[in-house]
Amino acid sequence: MLFSSIFYAIGAFVLASLLTILKTLFKPSHTRDDSKAWITFLFIFVIVMAGPYVFMEVMTKSKGPEMEKAIKEAYAASQVQGPMKYYKVRWAGGDSASVYIVGKELQSWGGYDYPVLALTMKKVDGKWTADSMKAVDFPRLNKDGIVFPPMW
Repeated sequence: MLFSSIFYAIGAFVLASLLTILKTLFKPSHTRDDSKAWITFLFIFVIVMAGPYVFMEVMTKSKGPEMEKAIKEAYAASQVQGPMKYYKVRWAGGDSASVYIVGKELQSWGGYDYPVLALTMKKVDGKWTADSMKAVDFPRLNKDGIVFPPMW
């Protein structure tokens, strides 16, 4: 999960820098003296960092309740040996959706792992069903993939 967080922060920094430069370039020259580019950068950086999370929260609140039963069934069939911590709908449109599921698994030394599963869903006859599931970040199975945006 560390690499996902690092790549996410670096990507957000680069995107916020580019957007700040573009905003500064297209600002009228007679008002440029008053502006502080670092304030603009911080504002854009916060929006870029929070944007995907806000989008996922909106998708989860709007589409999640109708998918919840299928998500719980798919999680029960997974290899995670512990309860589901939460799920987030990454994207849903038409008859397909993408969901992240985060579990909580007890380690042998007493700590916890939080495996992340990526679930692809299809809508069949008006009901959501799990199409495929993939372990993205699962330490016990030696899976260490990039999760965008990072989930803990």
